[in-house]
Amino acid sequence: MHTYLIKNIIPITVVILFLLEVIIIVASWIVSVLWQEYGFNPLISYRGIRWMVGELPEIVASHWLLTIILFGMTLGVSSAAFRKGISSSLPPSTSSKTSKYAERIAIHATIVVAVIFLSLLTYWIAGPGTLLLSATGTFLGSSLSKGIIPLSLFFCSLLSVTFGLFSGRIPNLSALFSSMVGGVEKTVPFLILYIFIALCISSVRFVIS
Repeated sequence: MHTYLIKNIIPITVVILFLLEVIIIVASWIVSVLWQEYGFNPLISYRGIRWMVGELPEIVASHWLLTIILFGMTLGVSSAAFRKGISSSLPPSTSSKTSKYAERIAIHATIVVAVIFLSLLTYWIAGPGTLLLSATGTFLGSSLSKGIIPLSLFFCSLLSVTFGLFSGRIPNLSALFSSMVGGVEKTVPFLILYIFIALCISSVRFVIS
């Protein structure tokens, strides 16, 4: 299903979105000429070109773009750390016993890291000054509400890195970096899809603004 999605659905969707963007560009000029009293902004104009060159890159490079990239990194590290699962308790060989011992150490280290991270997060939320909450002490509109998804992905990555390094699933920093790169590579089709979706939505908003 994932392969079919990458090779068929996403490419077709990107082509459709590209054609839709062309239609939006042409239609924006037509409606701006026919219905000038409504104040439509044509993309084929000095203002439209300045918007596409100057402001559109900032619109596309939103927190969603960062979220997709972080998700790819988390996916890559998690796959490298847990692709073989956790060994069972059966001890068939010496190498298996060594692997299981390393896994037990890794599990304990991961639990310690999780407790430390969650303790710090709790202190930043409920401690003096409620660092991650809004000025009124609420969740909505706070730094935590804006960064909850990236923070959650970072937490998952941190646990995966801890388990992978202590268990030997991720033998060194080079392997860690490679796993992150591999995970981001898997999200590249979705990055391209997001860029075209953001392009179409932003273009429509500019035309009717």
